Amino acid sequence: MTTAGIRNRIISQLSKMKFFNLFQRQSIIHPNHNSINVSLEQQMDTSMDPIGNKKQLNQIDNDILLDSKNHPWENEEKNQSSMDSESKQNSNSKPDLDGKRRKRIKMNMVLPSYEEELLPDNSIERQSHARSYYQRFLHTIQSWYHFLGGTVEAKGISLEIDRLTKTPYDIEKVVIIGVHGWFPNKIFNPVIGEPVGTSAYFANKMEKALSGYFRDRHGIHLLPEDVEVIPLEGEGTIEERLHNLYNLLVDPSKDWKQKVIDADLVVLSAHSQGCPVSALLLSKLIQEQIVTPGRQRVGILAMAGISHGPYPHLKSSIIIKYVESDPAKQLFDFNNSQSTIARRYYEAMSHLLNSGCRYVAIGSWYDQVVPLYSATVQGLQHPNIYRALYIDAADYQPDFLSHLVVFALKLRNEGLTDHGILIHLSDALQGSIYGFGTQGHSAIYEEENTYTVAIAWIMGQNRLWGFKPNQANPPPLTSTPPLDAPTKINPHYLAWCMAKITSDYNIKQNESLRKDLEVVKELYKKWYPSASHLKDIKYRLEPLKAKL
Repeated sequence: MTTAGIRNRIISQLSKMKFFNLFQRQSIIHPNHNSINVSLEQQMDTSMDPIGNKKQLNQIDNDILLDSKNHPWENEEKNQSSMDSESKQNSNSKPDLDGKRRKRIKMNMVLPSYEEELLPDNSIERQSHARSYYQRFLHTIQSWYHFLGGTVEAKGISLEIDRLTKTPYDIEKVVIIGVHGWFPNKIFNPVIGEPVGTSAYFANKMEKALSGYFRDRHGIHLLPEDVEVIPLEGEGTIEERLHNLYNLLVDPSKDWKQKVIDADLVVLSAHSQGCPVSALLLSKLIQEQIVTPGRQRVGILAMAGISHGPYPHLKSSIIIKYVESDPAKQLFDFNNSQSTIARRYYEAMSHLLNSGCRYVAIGSWYDQVVPLYSATVQGLQHPNIYRALYIDAADYQPDFLSHLVVFALKLRNEGLTDHGILIHLSDALQGSIYGFGTQGHSAIYEEENTYTVAIAWIMGQNRLWGFKPNQANPPPLTSTPPLDAPTKINPHYLAWCMAKITSDYNIKQNESLRKDLEVVKELYKKWYPSASHLKDIKYRLEPLKAKL
């Protein structure tokens, strides 16, 4: 066999492997195409208006809803039958020579979408004229009180007016701080390459999403000189990084400190280990009065954050035991809520949340390292925390499991308990640590919708802030008892968790959540998983079949 024949045979075999197909799919996605998987011919068709085309792509069947509104998770069987019907009609017409016939597409999603600011599929829609006028009216009030800021009467209520009336029209200066996560030992770089999830990458992605949100939602065009991007680089343990990054930020030679003080909006974009580092850093900046949440709009995007540690079983890995350094081993201290670093992290979170900062915790479907309950800070409860889940288009199935997980996140966002269901489902959502399939731990920060949902929550107006900044005697932040990462999950608890959800009085009293639960019940009846671990979940829920 010739060399070319051998090469073609190898490529043919590799193409059958899931992870190779994934790399092929990612390689043809244009970075500005909102991660929509379309044909190469469609990407090359420059005659299609990107904004108008996006609106067409988002017109999806709304029969099965997770939120009783328009939802991107369509009834796939119905869509497929309609497409087959359309294909039959087109077969009788002239051939599609230019390859522009619409094909079935799937999108990466971050769910639940913050629908007070975004459409269900994370896309941005221009706000109504009435709301725009209302915000401009608040902007006038804001300007009036600042004009009177020198008088004794206005000083007493200045921060309260700022907190209640600040709108996007008051944002003139923006600071975006990027904080990267833990990097593997450098001896692996020749094998896996240099880390790509850098602080500059996170900050620049956030800047792009923020500019798009202000432009498309409010018609506000932020100039490049109005946005300061600050990438804070530096490895080490969490305490070491906190010390080094703070000194880097206040370094007089960089003038970053004054930029932060003068900003109207301060956003931190962090990943993995960088999430607790960001929380500690922001808490310190508030203590030093470099950041003032009462005057500024402040928020953190935490992507796959190590809030309750990695999967506990990874601690016994040979690489962690004998190859990795202290920063990697320290991550497992978060498995224990009473460890020194975990308690310090919770104190920082309590401080910044009760000061008025917003925190967006987004986990990833098939994350190899961080369980979903850890990424979405299940052990903490505060109205200023928003939880969501990133699902790669290649992995999404509109079935019982995906809807149940997103429904549980909605419960937490409403201030209700999920009765521990996310903890008992997290193991089923772990990705392959050996590199097969979607690499959820890193795919999350490559998705633009991740940043869009975060900035929408941080800038959202409809929801009240959870507490007044520096409110006396705020409610406890941690759950009772505090959440410790389970080393082994009892499989018999899952049915009890689901039973409590189906009989929860608060869910029954909430019309939207009640309808969502009915959808989940209906999907259970149609759920016939093929994977063994998913079959096991269905088997555990069999005692509840009558209720579901």
